[in-house]
Amino acid sequence: MHRSMLVTGQLDLSLEEVLGTLAAPSAAELLRSSLADAVGVGGPAVVFSVSEPERIAANSGRVKVRWRSDDRQSAPPDGEVSVYVFALRSGSEPLTELAVTMNVDDVRATRAAATMHRVLDAVAERLER
Repeated sequence: MHRSMLVTGQLDLSLEEVLGTLAAPSAAELLRSSLADAVGVGGPAVVFSVSEPERIAANSGRVKVRWRSDDRQSAPPDGEVSVYVFALRSGSEPLTELAVTMNVDDVRATRAAATMHRVLDAVAERLER
């Protein structure tokens, strides 16, 4: 059985900065590097593709991320997540939230949630550099 999962994180960046970075050709590399940071050396080989950011409203946007992995045991071999980006605060001290939604089977849910949290933390760290 599958369940829908939501993982969130916050960044001290503006909505425009986050969407701009996710629109860049280097977005897939950002995700690959963040995954490597999260799971360590020797993790699965994963190929990412990132859609162009879509503006949902004045203070939010979304990108879709697809992946393909060579790891058939601990992770789904391919899939898609939606990354929602919400402006929580603008101005001189911006705050933006990333919310990742994905469907995962029950057997992998706990491990997938923990890994997604680590990946999201690594993405935030890299974006805030």
